[in-house]
Amino acid sequence: MTLVVAGNSDGVYGRCDAKCHNATEPECHCICGGRFHGKGSGTAELRQAIEERTEEVLTALRAKGISFHLAEELSQRSLF
Repeated sequence: MTLVVAGNSDGVYGRCDAKCHNATEPECHCICGGRFHGKGSGTAELRQAIEERTEEVLTALRAKGISFHLAEELSQRSLF
């Protein structure tokens, strides 16, 4: 599942998706900055990280002036 897609005037800047969530290597190169890295798609650990860390990810993107689109699951939550 893709949680966040971020973009700028040049197009897609990055995304946080199953490639990150299911990663086994220690380094994260996606837009979550490691907040959801290796948690496992659909796991309780990922759900907890989403609850605790989503606003951090969005704040970091806003600080860089990057627009984003949230997965429906996240956009239905009260994040702003």
